[in-house]
Amino acid sequence: MQKTNIRQTLKYYFQHAKNHKWWAIATFVLLPFGILLNLVAFPYIIKQVIDLMTHFEGADKLGFWSELSPWFWTFVGTYVLLLLVWRLFDCAIIEFECRVLKDLERTVYSKLQMHSFNFFANHFVGALVNKAKRFVSSFETVADKVIFDVWGNFVRLAGAIGVLFFILPLLAWILLGWTVLFCSIIFSYTSYLLKYGLEDAASDSRLTGELADNVTNIAAVKTFARSAYENLRFGDVIQDRFRRRRVLWHLNTVGRVIQTILMMALECTFLWFMLQFWMASKITVGEIVMIQLFLTNIMRSLWEVGRFLQELYRAFSEAEEMTEIMLLEPEIQDREETIECKTSRGKIEFQNVGFSYAEASDSIFKDFDLKIKAGEKIGLVGESGAGKSTITKLLLRFSDVTAGKILIDGQDIRDLEQECLRSHIAYVPQEPMLFHRSILENIQYGDLEADRATIEGIAKQSNAHNFIMKTSEGYDTLVGERGVKLSGGERQRIAIAGAMLKNAPILILDEATSALDSKSESLIQQALERLMKNRTAIVIAHRLSTIQKMDRILVLDQGKIIEQGTHKELLAKGGKYAELWKHQSE
Repeated sequence: MQKTNIRQTLKYYFQHAKNHKWWAIATFVLLPFGILLNLVAFPYIIKQVIDLMTHFEGADKLGFWSELSPWFWTFVGTYVLLLLVWRLFDCAIIEFECRVLKDLERTVYSKLQMHSFNFFANHFVGALVNKAKRFVSSFETVADKVIFDVWGNFVRLAGAIGVLFFILPLLAWILLGWTVLFCSIIFSYTSYLLKYGLEDAASDSRLTGELADNVTNIAAVKTFARSAYENLRFGDVIQDRFRRRRVLWHLNTVGRVIQTILMMALECTFLWFMLQFWMASKITVGEIVMIQLFLTNIMRSLWEVGRFLQELYRAFSEAEEMTEIMLLEPEIQDREETIECKTSRGKIEFQNVGFSYAEASDSIFKDFDLKIKAGEKIGLVGESGAGKSTITKLLLRFSDVTAGKILIDGQDIRDLEQECLRSHIAYVPQEPMLFHRSILENIQYGDLEADRATIEGIAKQSNAHNFIMKTSEGYDTLVGERGVKLSGGERQRIAIAGAMLKNAPILILDEATSALDSKSESLIQQALERLMKNRTAIVIAHRLSTIQKMDRILVLDQGKIIEQGTHKELLAKGGKYAELWKHQSE
């Protein structure tokens, strides 16, 4: 674990804890009251009672009861006070931790939202969710360990050593020296265990990521009949998790043995000295009992020190993965000073654009130029890898150009806020993006203010209303994760309806009708023609029949426009487009 990451994790935690400092102060103030009442007050009362019993042994018991009565009621009053203090402490720590956890959850979500499209393409979704959850829950572990183990044990030791200095200074010095030795040994051993804890956490993340990836692609596993292969593959991951977990747990057992030996040594030493002092009449039986209660209380607390350090390191190691992600600068960022987004007409210009993916050696675009008039309908065709989808990614700023610039209505899109830019573009991808929510909510995502009547009207235009009404609960039907309960064509019609509802000046259709049957496609084409009216539209199509009516068709090859014109003009040229058309027609 990198120390810088520990510091950064603590920095995140402290920044959020500072926002609720009064609850934190109440927590740190109330805890010592409860501990000292339990550690000092009760043993002292019991010591007084035992000394009274020793003094009155064989004497008049009536005198004993008169002497005992004040201590009895003090004992009862202390219990009532202790109950009140602990309940106030519970309220304070609950408010403090719950409020900080809420803020951390909001921060983690916001940080993830800031990352680019490529970031999510390069990370397991399941692993990301797991890392985010562990980062947040680790705060609870760290806070509890700091409050109860660090602060709490410090108060216990300080209280016990302070009282012992008044009774038997020698025992106080022994306890102080033993505490330093004990903590040093346990800290060193726990530091040795750190690398094993990190390996264990990493294996856990890998297992979670593989499991999520496998479940997400369960359809592929079943259709390819690869259950046996996936069982073997996942078995290797499980075996690695087993080995690392077993090693860590065995080493934890060794740590507990070391703790036991150290504690036995302290207890035997204390008992021997207390017997010697009692024989020399330097302490009473009540004081022996009080010291033993101190020791038992402290031993019970310190027994958890080894586990506390291990859990603290584990919490940091689990938070570390998410901390590294939060420290990553988002690939696509808004400039410090952005201009007001005035995208209303939809004129688009690519000026000397250059672009290549970080992991690729060759450029996708080099000195690429393209002008699209406001309201013009453009079709993009070409073989896979020609750059069609890359154009849409650059326009949406899922990636940034490496050279040149892209203008919308004369504005460099890098000068605009990403949210504002994308709010002016309606995008229907090849694979529709649906939430596990109702059909109504998925369509309404295009315009959160739209009422039900408007949504139903849009659904009719996108040829979705009829099949929606046949579902179990109509517009309130849940579509399942990523819309799995719907067919491909149904998902696409829902996505098209959302784009229609968005009513943006620029429309991007990336194979938007690819999953539709011929009848649905005809109806959708009519709806899309109405949707594209008075809007700038970019339509990517492998099925050339869907773009015959475009104002202009661009044929791309290796990031270059090799042909452009209307459908008839391109057929007349007899070039690449004509070749593709002939191939599809046949």
